[in-house]
Amino acid sequence: MSDQSAFAQLVEQDLAVIHRRRDAHAPPREAVEEAVIRACDWLLQRQQEDGHWVGELEGDSILETEYVLLLHFLGKADPEKVRRLCAYVLNHWQGPDGGMPIYPGGPSDVSASVKAYFACKLARIPPDDPRMERLRECILRMGGVTRCNTFTKLYLSIFGQYDWEGVPTIPPEIVLAPRWAYFNIYEMSSWSRAILVPLAIINACRPRRPVPPECAIDELFVGGRHGRHLRLPWDSRPVTWRNAFLLADRVLKVYDRSPVKPLRRRALKLAEQWLLERQRGSGGLGAIFPAMVHAIMAFKCLGYPDDHPAIQHELRELHRFEIEEDGETRLQPCVSPVWDTALALNALLDAGVPASDAAISKGVDWLLGVQTSAPGDWAVKAPGLEPGGWFFEYANEFYPDVDDTVMVLMALYKAACPQGEPWTSAPPRVRAAMERGLNWVLGMQNRDGGWASFDRNNDRMVFQYMPYADHNAMLDPSTADITARVLECLSFYGIGAEDPRVRRALGYLKREQEEDGSWFGRWGVNYL
Repeated sequence: MSDQSAFAQLVEQDLAVIHRRRDAHAPPREAVEEAVIRACDWLLQRQQEDGHWVGELEGDSILETEYVLLLHFLGKADPEKVRRLCAYVLNHWQGPDGGMPIYPGGPSDVSASVKAYFACKLARIPPDDPRMERLRECILRMGGVTRCNTFTKLYLSIFGQYDWEGVPTIPPEIVLAPRWAYFNIYEMSSWSRAILVPLAIINACRPRRPVPPECAIDELFVGGRHGRHLRLPWDSRPVTWRNAFLLADRVLKVYDRSPVKPLRRRALKLAEQWLLERQRGSGGLGAIFPAMVHAIMAFKCLGYPDDHPAIQHELRELHRFEIEEDGETRLQPCVSPVWDTALALNALLDAGVPASDAAISKGVDWLLGVQTSAPGDWAVKAPGLEPGGWFFEYANEFYPDVDDTVMVLMALYKAACPQGEPWTSAPPRVRAAMERGLNWVLGMQNRDGGWASFDRNNDRMVFQYMPYADHNAMLDPSTADITARVLECLSFYGIGAEDPRVRRALGYLKREQEEDGSWFGRWGVNYL
């Protein structure tokens, strides 16, 4: 028996067990059908006039706290708005130990907690407020400010609450590295790239926005701020990638202090152009909160006035992330209309809503209108591949992703071929979109057989040892969940196990399976 046959047999056995257990505890069929009808009605009532769906996308407390810091950076910190933002953080995110987790019910995170404490002090919440006392005690138990990640230390340095010398250097010269170089910005994940390019500008300019003494956070340094060793510790083993990068950081700091930087002006100009180019066809840089905030700060460092179109564009898009409710303000990290519309259409069609229903037709038309038609950053690793993917948000032309694209492709197939016809029988406009999307997905397969989210072959693991890689998301490698969804999509388009691309993907999934039989999921439920 071949490995593939044995694998299929194991899957069938597991499914049989699941079905037996399900049938033993299944609710009455009528109750299930009634629930499905009510769920469909609920969805249909929430379709937007132009055909799309969009729900709230939740994030963690750093959204509100970093927004407070941005407002202070710009000198636009309306006290009432800051109060509402901090009220949401304290009322909804503070955990039982006093700290701030980065997901509901999770352990306290020192970086999120420090930013929350600083934001609350900027909101003039007294340090002897019981919530602040609990938060401060938790931060000190976790090691204090020096245990924060690089991005948090950079924020604090801007406001004079940390020493720039203790922040790992992000040199703007990284944008000058040619694309064939081992270390270049296109070897990082797309979201890291969109964050690090503006941060490199900020790091080079080292802006300062002093805060009043009563807003300082010296009390969050274990043993006091003065005399603390602020740099990242060396690895205990002498020869490691971490130590190599830390040594390079020391060299870069000497370069930063030098009056002669022959490449700095050119690097800053290229980084500026890179940011401006990626505003085209986007709802802000990367259409996501952290990159947009950093872009605004970077433009200010470059001397842009507040009313400059580049800054106003980012601010308008950030404002759309705000949700005001019950005297509080919270933010979304981005918006998800393409993903939500694809999910809604798949759910409605699977539930039996006819493909001819006007709601389905409107949803399909909306999706066809937001398919990408221009190359983005992904084209650096996939030259010659025709654009055809879909992004997550309303506008993000440079960053379509495989996951959204396959969800859209499945929705288009179910809507255009409701009787299981070949996809080539779809109406011409839909068929053309399907073909472009399918070819783009197939062209984004990685050399290991799997698929990632935004880029191809973005897997140079050495990048995770960089001093500013402590957000644990420097790379965009293949993942089991996206690869599995691609295979599900391909099955609708008649591409099965006999296809060499599918065989490579199945091989990848077999290699990635955990010992307990599950798979690690990065983009949704974990584990799978």
